[in-house]
Amino acid sequence: MKKAQTLTSTGLDFRGLLPASLTVILLAAYLLRGEWLPLAVNMFPERISAFYLLNNILKASLLVFGCWTLLILLERVVWRGIFQKRTGRAVPRLLKDLVTVLVLTLTLIALVVVLFDQSVLTVTLFIGGLGLLVAFLFREMLQDILAGIAVNLDSTLVIGDVIELPGGLVGRLTEISWRASTLVADDSSRIVVPNRTVSNSVVINYSNDQTARQLQVTVVMDFSVSVERVVRVFEGALRSLIAQEKILSSPTACAFASTPTTDGNEYIVSFYFDSNTMREEVARTAVVAELMRHLQSTGLSPGLPRQNLSVAEARDRNMEWHNPSHREKLLARFSIFNGLEEHELCELAASVVLHDVEQGKKIITQGDTGTSMFGLAEGFLEVEITLDNQEIIKVGPIVPGEVFGEMSMLADEPRTATVTAAVDSVAFEITREAFSKIVAKRPETAVKVSRVIAERLLTAQRIEASAAEAAERESAIGETAENLFSRMKSVFTSLGLK
Repeated sequence: MKKAQTLTSTGLDFRGLLPASLTVILLAAYLLRGEWLPLAVNMFPERISAFYLLNNILKASLLVFGCWTLLILLERVVWRGIFQKRTGRAVPRLLKDLVTVLVLTLTLIALVVVLFDQSVLTVTLFIGGLGLLVAFLFREMLQDILAGIAVNLDSTLVIGDVIELPGGLVGRLTEISWRASTLVADDSSRIVVPNRTVSNSVVINYSNDQTARQLQVTVVMDFSVSVERVVRVFEGALRSLIAQEKILSSPTACAFASTPTTDGNEYIVSFYFDSNTMREEVARTAVVAELMRHLQSTGLSPGLPRQNLSVAEARDRNMEWHNPSHREKLLARFSIFNGLEEHELCELAASVVLHDVEQGKKIITQGDTGTSMFGLAEGFLEVEITLDNQEIIKVGPIVPGEVFGEMSMLADEPRTATVTAAVDSVAFEITREAFSKIVAKRPETAVKVSRVIAERLLTAQRIEASAAEAAERESAIGETAENLFSRMKSVFTSLGLK
């Protein structure tokens, strides 16, 4: 059993031994013909022509079986053994076919020389001329063949790579044949492309960086929105997607302004995803959804075609935090302020302080005291907590529409985490004094806010609102809100809260 396995591993199984054995026998007969052929002619002089024919048949058989043996050795020793072990990949089909054609051509030349008693030069010139004629008549096919050879020799493209060709043709390269290369798309459809197209085009190879594949999303925004603001919002959305592990952190995702159009400025959001674990349409949908969420949270909307006519009362489509008339509507989108009346939102909007935060700048630091809370208007923030053993861990990020630091303002607690801007961001600050003016006029506002915060705390603790646990969760929210309200009263007593 071990002997058979050894023979097979070296390519010398039964199917390989048969032609090899016949070749050895024929070679021995040919080399010893000087001994047995004259003896046979002396014994049967009247059959000298038959022995001459036998000699030619021996030569032809030796060439045929030798060619057969050589092709088997190439397949099992060179291709499957040496080539695959050294390169770690399968042998390109076109390379194997070309070597096979070369071996068969040389064998054919040798047969013509032996059987028809022609010189090697004459036969070579004849076949060469015939080859030139065929090449001229089938020059497009020859271009594909030569391009296929070039693609095979170029180590930047190998079987199994995910590539993109002009025209949006994307797929995994599965075969390079004589005339065409075959790609298999994400939907399992086969794309057959002429080799000369692959050779003469700009090809994007997504497999050079393991499984990372690049996609781009184009968004048109109105001219009234500044480029810096749009890029800041989109960069925040990308960092949020990276934190959710929906796109890759490397290569780096980015957003940039492209070309002004008749409908607005065009922006390109470029990102990479793992093509082995996620399909293209899933990655694209996740990115578009996150972009729209960030735009909605920051009061922006994609640009509309200019030919559209609005006959209804137009809403504010692109609101700006620095515009006092928009600030009230933007604050209403924060869940913590859902319980406030319109006039209370208006008063609160007039007291907020906006901060343009550069990337890498800390907004609050763990352990510091504070009397204000913050909300993220635009961008993306990272949250870090330092444990007792000085280990720093990252917790859930902060995206537009979320607040932080509220416990310091409402319950006089020290900052429980360090919040840093991951990209250029815009945050707003609400001081205890500004909030106390609203509480002093309407103490029930504190009750509403405490309940919203209690709901947020329980959600962060992953207490689900299933039907079976609805009553229990409602009780937990009420208890947490009451506890928080009691702590707020001790803080706001001197500020008008009874």
